[in-house]
Amino acid sequence: MLFLSSALSGSEGNDAQPESWSELSQLRQVILDSMPVTRHLDFSLFRDAAHCLVATAPLAVNANHQQTAFGGSLSMLATIAGWAMMQLVLRERGCEARVVIQKSRISYRAPVCSDLVLRCGWPSDEKRAGFFDALERWCRARLPLRCTMDVSGEQAFVFDASYVAIAERSDTR
Repeated sequence: MLFLSSALSGSEGNDAQPESWSELSQLRQVILDSMPVTRHLDFSLFRDAAHCLVATAPLAVNANHQQTAFGGSLSMLATIAGWAMMQLVLRERGCEARVVIQKSRISYRAPVCSDLVLRCGWPSDEKRAGFFDALERWCRARLPLRCTMDVSGEQAFVFDASYVAIAERSDTR
């Protein structure tokens, strides 16, 4: 894993990669400042070799009474990972918009007995193109995102969510 503040220069991949990956440390600070409850997560944001946004948090401060990951911590970490991904997508084209989560579905498939490591994949060129077309046309666009956590090669946690970006007309051009 690479810390994103210095990680992405010269990266190559099938889909376009955002220049804004280097802004993850700034996004982390925005999250901490504007969503105080997240301070208790002790989270970090990274990029891995597969160009996924990776959100991590130590089990020690996110454990329940069974000494497994607290479901609320997993949910919160996935929610902010998706929000951070939306910010990266918007910054790819220099757009500013309010981002809200519209709906989410969580599947807790197995106990998590280790530090939390969630991955959110960079949306495909096709999904991003449709998203930006809608944002330009309607000043509102929806983007589905998935965050997962694997334990011993199996998905232990799956978070599917729709995030909505709401922009002023002048912000989408």
